[in-house]
Amino acid sequence: MLKEGGAGYKVEDDILVKRWEKVVWNVAWNSITALTLLDTKSWLDSSDQAMVVSRRVMDEVIEVANAAGIKVKRSLTDELIDKTLGMPGVISSMYTDLRNERPMEVESILGGPVHLGKRLNVSTPTLDILYALIKAQDSRIRKLKI
Repeated sequence: MLKEGGAGYKVEDDILVKRWEKVVWNVAWNSITALTLLDTKSWLDSSDQAMVVSRRVMDEVIEVANAAGIKVKRSLTDELIDKTLGMPGVISSMYTDLRNERPMEVESILGGPVHLGKRLNVSTPTLDILYALIKAQDSRIRKLKI
């Protein structure tokens, strides 16, 4: 149907790998931009440690995926960082939600890799910290809405 309509499309060899590649991007940038209230470029320009933290977040998500049998290549971190550096600053949906005091999609974006990592005994110290901080902000917002 897409082909007949003239729309471009690509059939992925392994949709789970593609899904987790998107999870790596979303976990890193949604969490970091929301917590810092900075776009991706401003965050990465803020200090040398910003790059270190960003890479750790991505690497930990990749470790969880691989432990679950989903073969996400370790070089994805470099690819995503390079892609991000080549773009104008990105503001994430969690950043937008936090700024507008709307509940955030913590579980659907960050919770999955955190909980799966725990079940698989994968150490995710950076993700755990981000998760606790984001959950605190989300809890505060949800209490405002009661």
